[in-house]
Amino acid sequence: MKIWAMTEGPFHYTDLPAQEIEDYPHVGELEWFAVCKVEIDGELIDHEFFFETLDQVNQWKKYFDSHMEALEIDMNDKDYIGKLS
Repeated sequence: MKIWAMTEGPFHYTDLPAQEIEDYPHVGELEWFAVCKVEIDGELIDHEFFFETLDQVNQWKKYFDSHMEALEIDMNDKDYIGKLS
């Protein structure tokens, strides 16, 4: 998967309207999220990414603010939690 930009966020799940917090999939685990522009099979879509810490989201934001190339990640990696190496 290629990620081209962070388009919205970072957001903490408590920034969501009360009725959406009930449906938030990661309460207690991944409390932060951002919306990114992602390329899958040549098509660009918006996709939410979830993070444990604000620092992890800010690492992504810093990457996209300073790089023109896409960030490539393997979403099948079960240990992947939003960290940049």
